[in-house]
Amino acid sequence: MVGVRDYRNSDVPPVRFAYNDAEAIRQYLVETRGYPEDNVVVLKDPNQSDLMAYFGTENDPQGKLFDAVTRERLDEVFVYFSGHGVPTEDGAGVLLPSDADPLKPGLTGYKLETLVRNLNRLQEVRVTLAVDSCFSGLSHDGTLIRAASPVFLAARPDKTGLSNGVVFTAADGMEIASWDERLRLGLFTRHLLEGMLGKADRTVGNGDGRVELFEMERLLKTYVGREANRRYSRQQTPQVVGAPLTVLNDRIDPESTAWKRSSRWHGRAAEPPHPNPSPPWGEGLLFPSPQGGEGGPKGRMRGFGSLRATTIVRRPPLVA
Repeated sequence: MVGVRDYRNSDVPPVRFAYNDAEAIRQYLVETRGYPEDNVVVLKDPNQSDLMAYFGTENDPQGKLFDAVTRERLDEVFVYFSGHGVPTEDGAGVLLPSDADPLKPGLTGYKLETLVRNLNRLQEVRVTLAVDSCFSGLSHDGTLIRAASPVFLAARPDKTGLSNGVVFTAADGMEIASWDERLRLGLFTRHLLEGMLGKADRTVGNGDGRVELFEMERLLKTYVGREANRRYSRQQTPQVVGAPLTVLNDRIDPESTAWKRSSRWHGRAAEPPHPNPSPPWGEGLLFPSPQGGEGGPKGRMRGFGSLRATTIVRRPPLVA
């Protein structure tokens, strides 16, 4: 789990909710999917060397993640990034570590295609890669270079994807990745988690009790696109790459009452899920505590305990 909130370059605005995003994903993996806590690594504001150490380089894919998967015979990997992204001159997407210079992303960033290529080299493992970032050179708080007005080329989304898994990215190349400011999460991250917990199957899917990739794509493009338009008058189109029938969660609970607990926690009267893909504004299974700023007291994202009912823990020790 990588959350890059603060950048050393003073011209680069912070990604205000990056820590919240990483923590929400961490809690989902531990409390809902059953990942052992010591198998989930959270990197806050890593520099370029940190990313290379964990995920490998263009010339050497054998970083710490590779070592863990091969030596411990792990069968599933979930990689998540929340932070800025920019394009190179040839349109390739680059993830920005905390020490990056966005005017020299090819030299100081970490290329998305390098990450995908190195993840593809993991043998006999299922991989999920989710990136809450955009590659337009813009951000929710403005351009990445505040003191100038550079013309960035839009990055071309990598359509090759993972041969051993699926890829989610928050927006298309020319777009901005928006935030859910009330819930203090990335808009994409919020709906990614809700969808994988079963909402994709129940609201826009076939209702067969499994969350499949085509259902997630439909949910993300419907909900994220609609909320970005209605809240910020902008277009945001999450990208999903992988086999459409890939099963992401086959143990959802169709009778889950997590939405009821979520509604009561917010102090509203509990209402049943909306019968069509247009959600009532403010609906959400995931949210931080409204007390104490980001993540609330002790950094915990309240509401996750109620989500344990939506899936059944079934996997051996895994890694993220």
